[in-house]
Amino acid sequence: MAYLQLKADDSWYYKTIEEGDIEAVKKQLGYPKYLDKITQIIAFPNIEVIKKNLANETVAFISPERLFSNNSLLVVKELPKTRMGGVKTTQQELFNEDINSELYNKFGLIVSEPKVKFKDLGGFEIPKSDMLRTKEYIKEGLIQKNLSMFLGVSRSGKSYFAECLAGELEYKLILLDLGVIMCDANPSKKLDDFFYYLTSLDDYVLLIDEIEKVADPSSGAAMARVMIGKLLTIFNNFNSDSGFNIKSNFVIATANNITDLLNKNPEFINRFGLKYFVNYPLKQNFINVCDYYIKKMKVKGITGEDVFNHSNSIYVMDEIPKLDNSIMEKYGKYASGEVKEFMGNLLLFCEKIDGELYCNEETLKKVLLLQKPQIQFAKQGVTNTIEAARQANFREVH
Repeated sequence: MAYLQLKADDSWYYKTIEEGDIEAVKKQLGYPKYLDKITQIIAFPNIEVIKKNLANETVAFISPERLFSNNSLLVVKELPKTRMGGVKTTQQELFNEDINSELYNKFGLIVSEPKVKFKDLGGFEIPKSDMLRTKEYIKEGLIQKNLSMFLGVSRSGKSYFAECLAGELEYKLILLDLGVIMCDANPSKKLDDFFYYLTSLDDYVLLIDEIEKVADPSSGAAMARVMIGKLLTIFNNFNSDSGFNIKSNFVIATANNITDLLNKNPEFINRFGLKYFVNYPLKQNFINVCDYYIKKMKVKGITGEDVFNHSNSIYVMDEIPKLDNSIMEKYGKYASGEVKEFMGNLLLFCEKIDGELYCNEETLKKVLLLQKPQIQFAKQGVTNTIEAARQANFREVH
């Protein structure tokens, strides 16, 4: 006998059920017939609870996701969102603590609610503006979807941009690990299941990190072709009658190297309406990021300009190549993500005087020598990435 599952992600239902007020739930839903016999609703049931109550027509279950993929075992009713809001219940808080491990095992998926905002991110002015405009254009029906790719050297801030975008809009950040999908016995179906699940969510930024994994020759050419073809279809049909409805939410892919994709599947790159190459930060952006962390960490005695000048005097090298044709400017020698780590390491060497942290010139030089920028030993890789970005018409951002 099929049992009844209520599918809801609105905290009001869980709070009301925890208080035992089944009548309030029925009233909120307009007394639907499928709840006529229900006298008990169990939230987040485990398999033993389900087995125990499977034949009981007076019991229903409630969970944010389908409890079983086998549709013959259940009757699922999706509940609408309420305007009640409400505080999360104890059970729901416990569920949220465990939901990431469950979703990661199922889809390679991690959900978070970032607190960082655009003010925490130096540079990236072009994509900041583009993303917000595109969101409005989708709502107005002028464009179909918000699909973007960020190419750049490792730790240049590509993923951090997605995190700050989610925090700025107070959206969820959903991180999809394609490696987990590809390890599944049926990766194509798993991908469909994931995007089907995504249609039940609102207000999110989906981050697909290192999307070049799907074109990894070591993973097997046949598998790569299947995954590329599947993603091409899914991306192409977003928000269409035959595709998955992602509304005006954001899908952001990042890549460190797109050479394989360009050589084997150039049409895949062209599915992304917005394409950005994240280069090393220009001088002023680099200084601004350093000043931000110096202020945040309450370190006295140095400025962002000191970090820039000393790093440039220690690590002398040719200018990092630039994509556009504007006047050459000096770049910081550390990618944005490296700056954050560098400033964290600097704290360990600061001297504490009268309860305040101080850093002098010698300390700054010592930490700079301890943490070599990746460009020192990866310049060829950076050059190759820039060449690929130029070939695929990526816009340069800092």
